[in-house]
Amino acid sequence: MVQIYQNPDSTNIKPIFALIGTDKQGKGTTWRHTLYGLSKLRYKVLGVTFPSYNTVGGMGAEINLSHKQIIDLLPSLGVDTAGWSKSKYAQIYSYILDRGMATQAIIDHVNQGYVVVTKRSSKATHAAYQKAFNNIPERTTMQLEPFVPDPSVIMNMLSKGIRVDDFSEKGSSVLDDFESQNQDPVAKIQDKYTRNPKKVGARYGFHIPYEESPQRLDTILEGLTTILSNNPYTEKVRDEEENPIKILGREEAKWDFRTKEGLENFLTKFTGADLLESWFSHPFEIANSYEDLFRINGKLLDYPMSVKEEIDQVIEQHMNSFKSAK
Repeated sequence: MVQIYQNPDSTNIKPIFALIGTDKQGKGTTWRHTLYGLSKLRYKVLGVTFPSYNTVGGMGAEINLSHKQIIDLLPSLGVDTAGWSKSKYAQIYSYILDRGMATQAIIDHVNQGYVVVTKRSSKATHAAYQKAFNNIPERTTMQLEPFVPDPSVIMNMLSKGIRVDDFSEKGSSVLDDFESQNQDPVAKIQDKYTRNPKKVGARYGFHIPYEESPQRLDTILEGLTTILSNNPYTEKVRDEEENPIKILGREEAKWDFRTKEGLENFLTKFTGADLLESWFSHPFEIANSYEDLFRINGKLLDYPMSVKEEIDQVIEQHMNSFKSAK
């Protein structure tokens, strides 16, 4: 059974659910499986990833996270960085700007009957990381994010014990400033939020134990479908109708600021038109299949599709439970 921490006022909650947890614990895979499962259960679903690296704020967040590498690389490109310093508060505002650009879409889709599942949470993720790594009080970070809708449920993915030393690269580049640090302080703060979800504006907190993907999805659906049953905000689609999953946000940066070539490309090619596009254009992607969910920026992830059969079996069990309960 999933362990659920509940606030007294937990009726008629708006269906905004956030997956939280430390880096490299499988949030992306679990986020995709949750979207897929809820869609198969006929809920209209919007997935949102924070940060989104196609917004001005998201690019600002990536620049801040890559600060050490950028400062080391810029002199080789003819830029004098003597005397440059980094403000830890600039990082906060870049994240807030990115989430602010997604806020209207989240509100609109909840009003249209969608279930919204976010990868990372505005407050529960942001405040924990800023406190753990920049020593900024949690309340300070939370007070700066008054407009971003709070999730009704935070789902905390517990660590599988991977340490920083166990991985040396993120894709083709090095770890960012947060990934390269000990994640235990973040885990401790997020555990506190999970046990007292009211602290981050949520109604429920789940502890999701580390399991293989099908078991993890089973745990999540067990908790979410209980909360969603008879929810007045959600709208299901009929069995005969198509039910594509909408995705908002880019999970990988378009510009690789941690390599000389990537940074040089950004400095020479990022134009006013790019800036305007990243500000005004925040397009949705549509996933019509399981495989579509495992594409990032058009590239199919290196993920074993064989697990899909087990995932479908888990979802089928929940569909049967729904029918039996009616």
